[in-house]
Amino acid sequence: MDSSASGNQSEVVTNTPHEKQTPGRPKLFLPPRGAEPVLPVPGGALTNAVVSNAVQAHDLLICSDVARCQPGQPLPQRNPQTTRALVEAGYVHGLFCGTQLMAMVTIGPSIPHGLDTSLFAPAQRPFYMQRLAVHPVLTSGHSMAGFRCVRTAIDVARRSGADTLRAETNAALTDTVALLTRLGLRPCRRQATAGTVSLELTLKAAT
Repeated sequence: MDSSASGNQSEVVTNTPHEKQTPGRPKLFLPPRGAEPVLPVPGGALTNAVVSNAVQAHDLLICSDVARCQPGQPLPQRNPQTTRALVEAGYVHGLFCGTQLMAMVTIGPSIPHGLDTSLFAPAQRPFYMQRLAVHPVLTSGHSMAGFRCVRTAIDVARRSGADTLRAETNAALTDTVALLTRLGLRPCRRQATAGTVSLELTLKAAT
């Protein structure tokens, strides 16, 4: 589900966090190399909102992928059309500083491409959490952005009537695995490969 998990889309990503933006695309805020992390709006608070700009969402996804890619690992493959479809469906929830998207998570009934659903316990209405992405300027401090995104995903799933929340992440991202387990997700009894971790959380109906 995270930005560095095994790629399951069809586009090979080659750009880097400091690659020049394509003319006409919303500018992705990035700090100069070696600079101290700062928010686009100094001291700006992060606010929750459903993401409506697919280009901005895809830019953040790629930026997060590159920042978190482990040495020797290939970048995940990302398809901008998949990002657009998820955004248009209203499944992408973000944290914004002003108008700048700083973190996001995708949550909904849409099954991530290539996910083996047989690994999970039976459920009548499962929701899937995927594409957790946090801007690099927030990962070096204590912004709690990732925590807030996962909490949002759990709340959205519960309010939507889901009985189970499912996720898959890269096993090498131990901080992401720790975050998910901290918030109640548990590894499935059976795992697909040594490189991924499948997790799930049984949800109670919202009251």
